[in-house]
Amino acid sequence: MEKKIKITTIKKLALEIIHNQGYDKKESEQIFDMRLYAQLRGNDHGFVGLFGWNPDKDRTAGQITIVRETKLSALIDGNANSAITVMQKATDIAIQKAKKSGFGIVGAKRTYNSTGAIGYYVKQIAQHNLIGMTFSGCDAYVAPFDSNEAIFGSNPMAVGLPTLKDPVVLDFATTDMTWHDLTEQNILNKKLAPGRGYDKSGKPTLEPKAVMAQGASRIFDNTYKGSGLSFIIETLTGPLVQAAAFGILDEEADWGNLVIAIDPELLVDIKDFKKNMTKLIKRFKGARKLKGVKELFYPGERGNRMAARCLRQRIVEIEEELLEKMMAEAQPPSGFE
Repeated sequence: MEKKIKITTIKKLALEIIHNQGYDKKESEQIFDMRLYAQLRGNDHGFVGLFGWNPDKDRTAGQITIVRETKLSALIDGNANSAITVMQKATDIAIQKAKKSGFGIVGAKRTYNSTGAIGYYVKQIAQHNLIGMTFSGCDAYVAPFDSNEAIFGSNPMAVGLPTLKDPVVLDFATTDMTWHDLTEQNILNKKLAPGRGYDKSGKPTLEPKAVMAQGASRIFDNTYKGSGLSFIIETLTGPLVQAAAFGILDEEADWGNLVIAIDPELLVDIKDFKKNMTKLIKRFKGARKLKGVKELFYPGERGNRMAARCLRQRIVEIEEELLEKMMAEAQPPSGFE
């Protein structure tokens, strides 16, 4: 059952948990902002991610540095820092380069744990009147089509497009179940639907824990098309950015990410682009609907609408079991560093 909680209340709980996981004040705020973005939209990278894949800060983490750079590009060494904080830096750099030179591409290697909802980053790019694209890699837990062995990560991608109103944001993982989805199913003691997961030996399983214990989720569409897309993202977040891929190298400490920002002004006046985006959206929304369908939603529209409603009420909607876990985990911090 979902509960409605004041944003101020959930922020206090979340910041206590994040701080106790080893993050300083700035990092904690960055992680919270991304989690709130996701939670407001019903995205499974919301506050359940506080209990996801290795949420604690890596105690060996060093300074985030740029190791290779041109006027259009940069390669970041995340130095075992949270992928959320590294992705924010990569996004900021990509925006700066695109606004100055029309294009920015930033890779990141050696990031630690999940990037979260990567639509969060492309939305920021789109709000600067730029086209944003992001791709993220992670540890292997997804099997290719016609396989039951995990060699892919969840391999999400996102695209953000500026419009006259809210940006269009496409954000999806190429796995049938994200790690946070599995975590939530486990917290809620729910079984998986048949055919969605395999255990360590490759046998079909209904248990989220079995998939998480070196098992495998299937590809999102269970076809060669989704498998091919995941393969491409694996290479963009692996060899291209000098990070791990296909179960090779130390995946737990070497996840890769790629952020791209493009100024539409390279090809078209931004005013014309946004005006034509509005026409495109209007045409899409007016397409003939199947019987029983009330409305067609373009990418990101449903989530933006949900977030706007919650923000007006200054609340978040959260599963009762997850809220109870947050309350149990939160301890008053000794003070941010």
